[in-house]
Amino acid sequence: MVFYRLPISGTVARHPHVFAACAVIVGLGAGLLTGALVGG
Repeated sequence: MVFYRLPISGTVARHPHVFAACAVIVGLGAGLLTGALVGG
């Protein structure tokens, strides 16, 4: 796969919006999971 051969830092530098989107999705997922565990 192409992404496997690219260095992560280089990929983030060229596509910061992709990294930001992934970070937001992961953050929201973790927040929802934590909220479900704590509030449930």
